[in-house]
Amino acid sequence: MLIVISIMIIMKFRFSIALKLLALILPLVCLPIAIVGYLSFQASVDRVNRLVRQEQMAKVKSTAEGINNIFDDCRLDLDTIASLPVLEDYFNARSFRLTAEAEFNRDNIVRLFTDFITRMAYYDQIRYLDHNGHELIKVNRREGSAPLFEMGDATVFQNTRKAAPREIHVSSITSSGAKGGRVIH
Repeated sequence: MLIVISIMIIMKFRFSIALKLLALILPLVCLPIAIVGYLSFQASVDRVNRLVRQEQMAKVKSTAEGINNIFDDCRLDLDTIASLPVLEDYFNARSFRLTAEAEFNRDNIVRLFTDFITRMAYYDQIRYLDHNGHELIKVNRREGSAPLFEMGDATVFQNTRKAAPREIHVSSITSSGAKGGRVIH
């Protein structure tokens, strides 16, 4: 159809033969080039989008793996803390009302917790509780910092109390009113 229109325009006006050939051939050359250019542009946009999505997925997977590694490290840390012999010694000394030995073990535990919490950036606070959920020892990263939660909040410890000895329970992520952030217990 385009060719017919061009031929009719050429026939109606008197142009030189070179101009007539140019008017006939130019649409035949430009139209396919424009179509191929448009299709190539769309193909390259699709390819770039696919590469960007793949790069984003790789970054997301890497970040998720890093977060999983942090949680695995924290589980190992908690397992190490829970298996400290001094904790059992302190608990036994308290059970048998050996005040001097319990105080000595308590001081050792506070020193160990303080050393541990200053070396590890993941923790703001470590608390040691008895079987009833009463706080026996608390160590904060910063002295005088606000508590992450109130001890009266029994929901934090309901599943932990049901856990077997040396079993680790990790809570879901909850809001922290004191810090305005998120906390995992």
